[in-house]
Amino acid sequence: MGNQCGPSSFLGLDCAFFSKVILRNDLTGFLGRSFLGARASGKLLSTVFQEETSLRGCELKTYPKRPFSELPHLAQKRLMTFAEDLRRVAGSRLHSIVVHGSAVRGGYRGEQSDIDVLVVLTETSLELLEALSNPLMLARNASRIDAMILKPSEIEDAADVFPVFYADIRRCHAIVEGEDPFETLEIPEENIRVRIEQELRETKIRLRRAVVDGLCSPGLLAGALARKLKQVRGPLFALQELLGIAPKQDSLEEVLGVCAGRYGIDVAPLLDPGRDSRKGHGVFRKLMDAAIADADRFGKDTGK
Repeated sequence: MGNQCGPSSFLGLDCAFFSKVILRNDLTGFLGRSFLGARASGKLLSTVFQEETSLRGCELKTYPKRPFSELPHLAQKRLMTFAEDLRRVAGSRLHSIVVHGSAVRGGYRGEQSDIDVLVVLTETSLELLEALSNPLMLARNASRIDAMILKPSEIEDAADVFPVFYADIRRCHAIVEGEDPFETLEIPEENIRVRIEQELRETKIRLRRAVVDGLCSPGLLAGALARKLKQVRGPLFALQELLGIAPKQDSLEEVLGVCAGRYGIDVAPLLDPGRDSRKGHGVFRKLMDAAIADADRFGKDTGK
């Protein structure tokens, strides 16, 4: 498979995927998730991990590269077929394919997990998008590949409005095809802080609606908590990065462990919300209050 592509991204999502995002994560939270990544030197399916020791000044510390062979075999196979199909249709207009999420970070569960990719195109004409509709739909339905379509400029120019989402990808992603559009991406610290606070506040508010919709069902409350915890993992880790207390890995367990130490909260009910969802709800509220106060205080302390 050759390198005939380049950076792709995130605003040209198709309607079906867009609807799915709204239902599953809520739109602004999805648009805001992010972290950090690096370069695969143009090598097909190279995996890169990057971590910010401090987001101040956007100075990056890189993790060792993870060979593509260490990604789940099923994900590798599906991504290779996906890249071939897109290259056949888009040719030189395919700037890059970037995979992120559980397939790279860990936690990928085969037929149960989506493979999140950014398809970066040098142009997004109606003609090209229509030509790509069949391979993209096939990939979604047959391989659970969710593709977001971006142009290279939409990554760099939108880093200030989607800072957490882009930072998450920059920190942990793999290059399936082409160049790395996140290699030199800079994300202003204050944009990250504001988005963190916005996402945490929004999650806190939306959980209230979920409780009302759950009609006192412990199972539905547990499901809502599990979804909200998944959504706040990224913002909480980003906040810990800003504060200089982030764990080496950004798994939910690691992130909650740091929260437990910083805020003096027993996070055990959040690790298994189905056991006692009412208790988990109380812990989640305390966690959101403490993290929001931290994000707000950070802005005031730094004058931002």
